[in-house]
Amino acid sequence: MKFRPHVILLGTLSLIIAIMAISFMITSQSRNLAQNGISSFEKNMLEAKQQELVNYVSMAQSSISQVYENATPYDLEAQEKVKQILTTLSYSEDGYFFVYDFEGNNLVHPRQNFRIGKNWIDLTDPHGDRVIENLINVAKAGGGFHSYSWEKPSSGEVADKLSYAVALPKWGWMLGTGLYVDDIIAQTASANNELKSSIDQTFFLVAMIMLIAIVAVYIVGMLLNLRERAMSDNKLKHLTQRIIDTQEEERTRIARELHDGISQNLIAVRYVLDLAKHKVKTGASDALTTIERGATNLGSAIKEIRRISHDLRPGMLDDLGLSSALEELTHHFPRTLKSR
Repeated sequence: MKFRPHVILLGTLSLIIAIMAISFMITSQSRNLAQNGISSFEKNMLEAKQQELVNYVSMAQSSISQVYENATPYDLEAQEKVKQILTTLSYSEDGYFFVYDFEGNNLVHPRQNFRIGKNWIDLTDPHGDRVIENLINVAKAGGGFHSYSWEKPSSGEVADKLSYAVALPKWGWMLGTGLYVDDIIAQTASANNELKSSIDQTFFLVAMIMLIAIVAVYIVGMLLNLRERAMSDNKLKHLTQRIIDTQEEERTRIARELHDGISQNLIAVRYVLDLAKHKVKTGASDALTTIERGATNLGSAIKEIRRISHDLRPGMLDDLGLSSALEELTHHFPRTLKSR
């Protein structure tokens, strides 16, 4: 019975470990699935931004196509006209077009006029990216996207920006525009925070439910153990009382047999011996017969003592074991009943 609480405790600990492992795996899988969803959302948003930039650049190219296609490589008047068109084009507070020549000189920048006419080929962002040089290289390679950090006109703060640049090879220019992606980053960070909060809350609820369930299982197990212990103690008490009653019954039986059997035989032997003594003193001729009858009664008493001793503990029990002793008892039981 003392071993049972340890078994219950071991089972409870095993249950805790199993539930914790399952909760961890479920939480981890949920986190991975949600993270993949957020990554897909971020990727789709970036792809939408990229397509939007391509459309804006295509719009700008369409606006200047007639002037650009009809101009010569050194047509300064046409170049100025294109600059004016691009300067006036805008699509939001932070949306504008910029133009640099392949040497890095700024030609058009509606939001930062101080850059016009200056060379920015060595300009780097806070992360060390050579912004203008990389945009020019992308444009020379046939057009493409480039990410960097740049001052946001609406807030005056440096933010992540994605730009798309193409080349105007006839004049050796790079035309580009960009969109700030800080909103995507903010939305992604917000989604990650909500995900973390949701997972933490879910894990907390699972842990609380698990704790309540484990405590309930442990309490029920202990109550069942106490109930079984009480039942076992009660059975043990009845068994002990039964053993005592059996011992008392056996003592009563032996006392009765000693009184009714051996005692009577010994009394008879005494009377016979006293009678024989008297006949010897008087010289009676049948004294020997009386002594023989007394010896017979004494033999009966000895036989009765052996029977009682054998009934208490058969010698075969020590020599051959319980099975042989039971077989012998079964074999002699009918004859014992007949003799009684």
